[in-house]
Formats: sequence, C-alpha cells, structure tokens
Amino acid sequence: MRPILTLLLVATTASIATADDLAPKLRAALVKLNVTSQPYDYTSPWKKGRVRNKTGRGVVVQPGVILTLASNVNHALMIEVQVANSARRYPAKIKHVDTRMNLALVEITDPELRERLKPIPLGDSVKLDDEFNIYELAGDNLVQRSPARVVRASASSTLLTMHLQTDGTGGGNGQVAIKDGKIVAWRDYFDLTAWSRQVS
Repeated sequence: MRPILTLLLVATTASIATADDLAPKLRAALVKLNVTSQPYDYTSPWKKGRVRNKTGRGVVVQPGVILTLASNVNHALMIEVQVANSARRYPAKIKHVDTRMNLALVEITDPELRERLKPIPLGDSVKLDDEFNIYELAGDNLVQRSPARVVRASASSTLLTMHLQTDGTGGGNGQVAIKDGKIVAWRDYFDLTAWSRQVS
C-alpha cells in the first residue's frame, strides 16, 4: 500500500493579507468550487440520497485543470468555478478522482476562464529543513500567508507525516504550500509530483 502523506503544524500566529496583496501569479491560480452532489443512500444502495450543495477550494496546476480534494467533488452532478472578487460561475467537470488519496483533478470547460487562469507548476517533494510559504484561503477573500519549515518526519506502514514549524494555524478552507514558485503541497499532501505522474 502506498503511504499517505500528511502534515502536523506547530502553530503560533499568522499574518493576514487581502487577495490584492498576493502575487498576481497566485491570485490567477486559486479558485473556489461550488458543487451540487447526490450521493447514494448507503442504507439502501439502489437509491440516491438528497441533493446537496457544498463549496471547496482548488488550485490550477495545469492549463484548465484544478487540483482539489476528492471529498469536494464526490458524486457531483454539477461543478462550477469561481475566482476571487467575482460572483460569476463557470462550468467544470471531473477529470480524475482518487478517493484513497482524497485528491481530484477538475477540468474547466469554459474556454475564456481556461485562458485567463494561469497554472502554478508542481515542485519536488519537500525534505528536512526545507522552507516555504503556506497560503490559507478564507471564504471572504482574506488569505493567511505563513512561512514554514520541515523540522522532522515520522513514518508508519501507511502514513508518512511531515512535521512543520510555522506561524499558521492550519484552519483555512484551502492550503497551498509554495517553494521557489512551485507547489510542494496541497492541504495534507506532499507527494503531489509522484501522484500526478500516475494520473496523467
């Protein structure tokens, strides 16, 4: 079984900036997902449950392709994408879902938005003593930016945990870690490059 990578944050305080204070490259890659879903009723598997609406966060990692959590888009009937400071919603569809890793790729189907959003490439996996910034996305377009450093790692047969020292609290709606202009982690997942090779 492939180890699942997660993180542990040692938190103190966080600095807060509005979305307008972030680098244009970052602003053009972070999105909100509005998902209408209808899961099965597991007590009666031949029936579907109630239609539900939920929101999630994602980051553009390839032209027109968003990385998000599988739990955000499971059983989706409709997916719509929003960008910062805009109420307009754009259509999207699932490209790949990995429920075991809780990661998914969502493809934007609107050509204008595909052109406008600029992807941030995936970087190499982080190592001991690596330093990077974690950005936490809030629903009110406020973004927390916190420096972080890997201080140690621990492993079991199925779980590899990166222990970070950071000012962030880890309570945002979406977390993206960026080092040297590339994404090194999304939420709790640090081995994104290897994962993306398997699903491409």
